[in-house]
Amino acid sequence: MTSELMAETRSVNPGRVRRFPVRGRIFTVLVALLTGGILHVSVPGVSAAEVVSPAVAASAIHLPPTGVVTNRSPLLPVPYLELPLGSVRPQGWLLKQCELQRDGLTGHAEQIYASDLGTNSGWLGGTGENWERGPYYFKGLVALAYVLDDPGLKEKAQKWMDWLLEHQGPDGYIGPKSNSEWWPRMIATDALREYYEATADARVPGVLSNY
Repeated sequence: MTSELMAETRSVNPGRVRRFPVRGRIFTVLVALLTGGILHVSVPGVSAAEVVSPAVAASAIHLPPTGVVTNRSPLLPVPYLELPLGSVRPQGWLLKQCELQRDGLTGHAEQIYASDLGTNSGWLGGTGENWERGPYYFKGLVALAYVLDDPGLKEKAQKWMDWLLEHQGPDGYIGPKSNSEWWPRMIATDALREYYEATADARVPGVLSNY
């Protein structure tokens, strides 16, 4: 399972129909956020995830510091709201898969793929890989780190976020100067958005606005 796949399985999006392959069968689950409480999503044989509302006491779980965004007038209210990264905690089978990813490829990718994701990466200011490999890696890394609330993964992710946030050009451009293509920057800005949801780092809105 790749880092990017872990990023995509990190949460349950309320209001969206999701399909979970379980023991060769497809179960369709409609996940709805219930007012003030915990929604535990489960299908036969799987404990999929726990959706925690902002109303749950912070002592029970480390909730992200950013709030749930709602429409303001004159926009119509929406029936389901997307939760910030870190609101959903994996349990059971999914937790085990996330831990395997942490202890396996994602947690050691910078050593296994040192030529692309090591200290010489273009996304860390080096002269190495400067296209999409770095962004795809740290996008999945950020998601996994804050879903698991894992200090080691957070530390790994922080240096990538710090470099992006501290090296914006005067024209607003972010990323390696040796590559001016827009596509890898779309992945990088998405990673910054998720990082902001999980941390409320005050640097992020200004960098994204300037970009």
